[in-house]
Amino acid sequence: MRALRLLFTLIVLCVLSTPAHAQSFGGSLAMSEGHVFVGETGNAGFPGEVYVFKMSNMEEYEVLSLDDGFRGDRFGSALAYDGTQLLIGARSVNDGAGAIYLYSEKEGMWQGTGTLPVSSLGQEDEFGRKLILKDGLLAVAATGHKEQAGGVYLFKKTAEGNWELTALLTAGDAEPGDAFGTSIALSEDMLAVSAPRHDSSRGAVYVYAYDAKEDAWQEKTKLSNDEM
Repeated sequence: MRALRLLFTLIVLCVLSTPAHAQSFGGSLAMSEGHVFVGETGNAGFPGEVYVFKMSNMEEYEVLSLDDGFRGDRFGSALAYDGTQLLIGARSVNDGAGAIYLYSEKEGMWQGTGTLPVSSLGQEDEFGRKLILKDGLLAVAATGHKEQAGGVYLFKKTAEGNWELTALLTAGDAEPGDAFGTSIALSEDMLAVSAPRHDSSRGAVYVYAYDAKEDAWQEKTKLSNDEM
């Protein structure tokens, strides 16, 4: 028994002393008119990085990372570009609460300018697991919200160029473990959100419509495969 404990200790020490190599290059992607952004976040022992390639020659010229990153931060887990800013999800930072980091190009280099303003995140919310952006509307999944029931945060870009939180969407019949926000689709005034583990993993998709008079998103229907 003592020999087994010693062997286990040696294995752990070897793992901890081995440099963590990046994995899952291409786990997330975004593009601008002149750049391709590639996330690499597949190793839990690696904070994550985002590679920037120039479209003109497809050569890597910059690697973005967190100055204070820790193993398993998943920096780069989701990417979006809005025409002026690069948004980078790091779903496991801050004890799993997650965050979205903002970058802008200045003098040919990409520099961090802050994070999205969210004050209500809890541990293991995984805010930033998915990003989708269209016409100044940003949807950010937090699949760990409320015991993994899941939620989707909506932001609107103001005339001053800042992101303003406008809503937090959750399913009307949400249950712990649903993973609401695993996939998101967005059109001009419609939003679809999947919850693949809802109803004992049978899954469901919730469709929301934007009500201009109320200035609010309202759940309209729930899609499911009744034959399962």
